[in-house]
Amino acid sequence: MYDVVVVGAGTTGLVAAKFLAEKGYKVLVTELKSEEELGNKVCGDAISKEYFEKIPIGYPPKEATEGEIVGAKLYSPDEKTIWTVPGEGYMLNRRNFGRWLYSLAKDAGVEFSFETRVLGPIVKEGKVRGVTVRRKGKVETIEARLVIDASGVVSIVRRALPKTWSVSEPLDLKDTAVAYREIREVKEQVPDEHYIRIYVSQEKAPGGYWWLFPYPGTKKINVGLGVQGGVGHKDPMWYFHKYLAPRPEFQGSKVLHAGGGVVPTRRPLDSMVANGFAAAGDAAYQVNPIHGGGIGSGMLGAYLLAKTAIKALEEEPTEENLWHYNIDFMNAYGAKQAALDVFRLFLQSLSDDEINYGMKNKIIKEEDLLEASLKGKLEIKTADKIMRVIKALGKPSLLAKLKVVADYMGEIRELYKNYPQSPQEFPQWREKVKRVFEEYKKELKK
Repeated sequence: MYDVVVVGAGTTGLVAAKFLAEKGYKVLVTELKSEEELGNKVCGDAISKEYFEKIPIGYPPKEATEGEIVGAKLYSPDEKTIWTVPGEGYMLNRRNFGRWLYSLAKDAGVEFSFETRVLGPIVKEGKVRGVTVRRKGKVETIEARLVIDASGVVSIVRRALPKTWSVSEPLDLKDTAVAYREIREVKEQVPDEHYIRIYVSQEKAPGGYWWLFPYPGTKKINVGLGVQGGVGHKDPMWYFHKYLAPRPEFQGSKVLHAGGGVVPTRRPLDSMVANGFAAAGDAAYQVNPIHGGGIGSGMLGAYLLAKTAIKALEEEPTEENLWHYNIDFMNAYGAKQAALDVFRLFLQSLSDDEINYGMKNKIIKEEDLLEASLKGKLEIKTADKIMRVIKALGKPSLLAKLKVVADYMGEIRELYKNYPQSPQEFPQWREKVKRVFEEYKKELKK
């Protein structure tokens, strides 16, 4: 019998396991990959420095990164307007970063079971009591007081829990990005190599964006795109080869690695806990809805979960005793994330023409975007002056829509900042969130 079984040895699972094992709990991490493959992951590979200031694991060692980032350049669809948004971070060596976290977890006393497929949870008397797995060709049961689902977007444990449990919330495919990316070696080193580049374009990456992230000091780049899922768009690889591969800057480049995946791009799971169970990372939708980045937010979720679970395991890890993890995450990141989900739906409703116009005329400014990305707030300034300009140029609907977005971002942010203090208050709160999002979606269509 383990105190904790963590499903998935990605960044989220390893961080949660490390902090729990350090406190003397008996922790097992199950992982589908082999030990040798650990750390290999298709990803944008960028992370903000702020997470290493919030989580006490220290900064990553040199071999775990590919260089430092100082900000992002955001390009309009016609690429005529470029905004620069500051923000320090790292380009990760994804494999070495994973190996570093693995070594931290092992040093803390975490046990590992590689090449192990989790088949589902063991549920008895309304509590999760462990997992059923297949390893070395045999089906086995592993008992645990607490099961943490860190299996990524597949949510292998959470999806199999009783549908009446609040944690069983399904993922609407419209709230996902289907992504494809390549690591390439280009002929010329990218200028301004310490900036990542994000290109917004409904034509080239409908409902998403495409990116070019240089690895500083090298000719390597991470280039890819994500398109909104569930609305009938073509495979992202089709858009990549039609629009990105032919670009002059990629001519004569060499493909070093290619792959794809699905990312949740919505607000976090309404509740991330149940009796004997918790979810973190992509399995709890702890991902930035605008850019789809989830390494840092997943690690933060794992750390906050571990803090709550350490106390809960002194007694029993019931839904009630694990509840504070929900509150802590919503305050630390979830409220901002939910507000950015409102902003994401707005961006997906715009045409390239509207985005070009809005960026060129600074209807939203770089500083507004920075405020939104840091705090989940959008404040509209000098509205009257802008309104007159827009009316004169024939786009009055854009600012009107933006005002609606700002109001709903504020309302949702406050709702999440006032997350229910107990499971008993949760159903009422969840209904309110659902109602606000439904109202907002109707407003966007007007």
